[in-house]
Amino acid sequence: MNRNASAFSTKGWSYRQERASIIRDSQKASDEIRAIRAALLARKDLERQQEQALARVADARARLETFDPESHRVVLAEAVREAERVAAALQDVTPSPSPSKKGK
Repeated sequence: MNRNASAFSTKGWSYRQERASIIRDSQKASDEIRAIRAALLARKDLERQQEQALARVADARARLETFDPESHRVVLAEAVREAERVAAALQDVTPSPSPSKKGK
């Protein structure tokens, strides 16, 4: 009977060792899968950022190609004239300090 108990004990130990090995391998594979998934997500994020940057460059190039310096000067001159007109109107509305009366 002692011999059978030893055989069952050895089989149980071998089974537990194999099961523990399978669990470790499974955990290692899960960790590797998580790492791969994280790397793929990071790559997709970088690709998205690259697409956005390229779109901004294309937009900037398009704006540069359609930029008209003369039109820009005209608009700027109109804005300056409007600012001067508003400043003059404010001076007309702002009461000027009355001269102080010195001794009567």
